Amino acid sequence: MPILDNFSLGNYGLGGPDGVKYATGLFTTGPGTLTVIGFDGQTYTTAPVTISGLGFKPIRIVIEMVAVTSYGNVTTYPSSNGLMADGKQTYFIGGLNYANHKVDGVQSYVVDGGFRLGVYAVNSQFRWHAYG
Repeated sequence: MPILDNFSLGNYGLGGPDGVKYATGLFTTGPGTLTVIGFDGQTYTTAPVTISGLGFKPIRIVIEMVAVTSYGNVTTYPSSNGLMADGKQTYFIGGLNYANHKVDGVQSYVVDGGFRLGVYAVNSQFRWHAYG
């Protein structure tokens, strides 16, 4: 069970009777790219991180670069400021000039069992954390 502020996430009924669901892993981005829609309506090219088989729908996702090569290499869902764009939740891609991007359900999504979000760098290793 992961630890949060020295308390097990399963303590005190957090997340209901089953506790908070959590999964983590490593993912290496390939040379392929993903086109995402920014909060401003523009499109941007990112590297996709696609994870499946979680067994729950994540409500919080953090994707961090393992060997940080520049600043801002953390993607978070939902974005920390909770912005919405055209009624869609946004997520944050550190390292991009315009960092809030739409979860449009096609290019980027968060569904029961997994997610696909963009990150800053291709051919790089990322550690992801999903909470449900």
